[in-house]
Amino acid sequence: MMRIFIVISALLLSACQQNPLQPSAVAQEAAAASRSAELAEQLNAACGERFDTVEQRITLIQEKQIEQNQQLQRVTVESQQQLKLLQWLQQARQIQAQQRADQQDSPSALDQLTELVFRLEQMSAESRQASEEDAQAPSVIVEPLFELVSVYGPKGWVVLKYDNRTGSSWKAEAGDWVSITEVGVLPESDYQVVMEPIANDVRGHVAARIDRNNGITWWLKDNQWEPF
Repeated sequence: MMRIFIVISALLLSACQQNPLQPSAVAQEAAAASRSAELAEQLNAACGERFDTVEQRITLIQEKQIEQNQQLQRVTVESQQQLKLLQWLQQARQIQAQQRADQQDSPSALDQLTELVFRLEQMSAESRQASEEDAQAPSVIVEPLFELVSVYGPKGWVVLKYDNRTGSSWKAEAGDWVSITEVGVLPESDYQVVMEPIANDVRGHVAARIDRNNGITWWLKDNQWEPF
């Protein structure tokens, strides 16, 4: 055993004499290893910073993309609402224009009533002239004289019966004659009742009465004669 140890020691001594290690080479290798480690650490740090910067940029781009998508969605919704509002306004304007055209084409109930009263006044003037001519003739007792007036409207036939001497009048309803209410007491005179159909009126007609001796006129409201 002792002999083997001596042999190994001799071999190691011989090897050291043949390839001696220089201290400067060892130091250089250690310095190179240290630099490599530092460079590796710096490289890792730089790569980490760049990776964080890139990741932040990607996050910002994603946030901006989401915000742009939300804005685009809001703009789309607002555009649809504005389009619906514009369509509604166009429809409303068309309806108003059609209503104005219909109103211009068909006279109102008041206009027709005014025209009717004007015709009655003309008839009253002619009646007064005839009365003046008849006044010169011998007086004749006028017997009660009943007359009928009627129109056909949206609700069917409307028929009135009246006494042209007393002015009393009746309306045909359900197979019977219903008396029309008077405002005050009528003197005996010469009365006339006329009727005209009105398509755009709830009742579908307008009726008026005139005293042809003095020109006083009434119009039929519901079931009562109102002075006009």
